[in-house]
Amino acid sequence: MRKIFLLFLFFAFLPLSAGQIIKQEVVDPGDENCPAGGIKVSVGEDLNTNTVLDENEVASYAYVCDGENGCNVIVKVSPSSSIQDSQCEKNSGIVISSGLDCNSDGNIDNDDTLSHDTELCYGSKGSNGSGSAEGGESEGGADGTNGKTTEFVITDEPAGDNCAAGGKKIENRFDANGNGEFEESEITVKYVCNGESLQGSKGEQGNQGVAGTDGKDGAKGAKGERGDKGEQGEAGIAGEAGETGADGYDSLISVVDEPAGANCTNGGKKFLNGFDTDRDGVLSESEVKSSYYVCNGEDAAEASETAASSGCSLTVF
Repeated sequence: MRKIFLLFLFFAFLPLSAGQIIKQEVVDPGDENCPAGGIKVSVGEDLNTNTVLDENEVASYAYVCDGENGCNVIVKVSPSSSIQDSQCEKNSGIVISSGLDCNSDGNIDNDDTLSHDTELCYGSKGSNGSGSAEGGESEGGADGTNGKTTEFVITDEPAGDNCAAGGKKIENRFDANGNGEFEESEITVKYVCNGESLQGSKGEQGNQGVAGTDGKDGAKGAKGERGDKGEQGEAGIAGEAGETGADGYDSLISVVDEPAGANCTNGGKKFLNGFDTDRDGVLSESEVKSSYYVCNGEDAAEASETAASSGCSLTVF
């Protein structure tokens, strides 16, 4: 599908030599030279000085065509001396390059059916007037009248009433009264327009497509800063009381005599500690958890000032 491309501002201004006239004619759509319509530009010399370019005065012509749908029109004008192998020989002229830009690159497409590159040559200059001889001296002929000034101007035309999609404004300015100014009545304006967009009306919305698969989870982000401590919540309801536990065992201590031997050289007392697991009030041997000894003192070897006792024994009440 071809699309509209906004052309860069292009301004072509080319004055023609005196006596040259440019004529512009509208070309209707369907013409073999411009299928979408356009204008025909003719150039020649005003031989009969009637300020109109008659058919017999046309030296050359070119077509500048409107853009087709999806294509913009491009027009460039340059002097014929700017191209090689000019057909204008010694006479100057202009080259009108026009065509369509359908690929939106800002240049005329390289397609013979869409582009025109035409050289318009001016008519040949007339011969100088001959003089008359009197008294052996030749007098020059009278000067010819100055030609009328013509200008050919091309500017961009924005989208609007003249060209819906924009295009080119082509002005032919001819100073018919020779006052050195281009008055409104001496300016002929024609337009060559871009083709309109090929975009159609919006269609109905289609059915919703099948949902795509979920993408992979992204990487875990950095741990954020710890927030402020929240306010203490209200006290919860007290729980029910648990079942009463079993009674504990009584702790018992038993003291027995310890004969002289390895634990006490002179004998003493053996203390036994444990729990009354059978609840009979007596610390049986299987209920003993720990034991320790308290031994009797040794007999004195002899009396002295500081030891008058003959020895001590341990008594438990």
